[in-house]
Amino acid sequence: MNPRHVLPIVGRADRLAERNRARLDLNGVFAVNLVVPGDAGGTAFTRRTIEALAGHHAMPVQIDGPAPLCAGQLARALDPMPLRGLDVLLVQNAAPQACPGSCKLGAHVNVRVTTVFDRSLDTLSDPHLYRDVDALVIHRMEQAAAAGFDDARFLWRLARINPNRVVFLVSDDDARGLSSWVQWIERRRQALFRGSGRSAPCPIPSSSLPSAC
Repeated sequence: MNPRHVLPIVGRADRLAERNRARLDLNGVFAVNLVVPGDAGGTAFTRRTIEALAGHHAMPVQIDGPAPLCAGQLARALDPMPLRGLDVLLVQNAAPQACPGSCKLGAHVNVRVTTVFDRSLDTLSDPHLYRDVDALVIHRMEQAAAAGFDDARFLWRLARINPNRVVFLVSDDDARGLSSWVQWIERRRQALFRGSGRSAPCPIPSSSLPSAC
């Protein structure tokens, strides 16, 4: 394939992601790209995260269409949203085999969410799934024994690939791990907007954004 036919597409996707990021920044919205396999209970986990984000106005977004999501899909989803006053946006991205770095949306952090039943955790045979992610969430830890998931062995293997990866082990039947996950979101959001020196972000009109991938 002629590279001249590829580079403009990649460049356009990057520009769309950058515009999404600018729109979110100017409205003071911290966006989390949750890359979740279809059988990983993403909707329930997102709901629990929103409930735990006490004191914050958080909103989930699920986008119907081809997976993984593209920046244009997110741009269109943002159009009707009341971004002003929103603190956290959780984007559910059903892309089980995609590396988050390959599907840039304009979110501030990329997080892979999976469960103890994910067989790829046993061998880490697909290390690309864990690249370019800011954190990894493994939930349903209360079923770890039944799933044969050994968290110590997994963390040791993951450290050999990337010793700096942030991992949250979350139980679905109590608050174990969930509070640490939510605190991480809060710290990342505070670091982003406190560091910007802005006290009152101004909204950016949706008309200035492109409407297609």
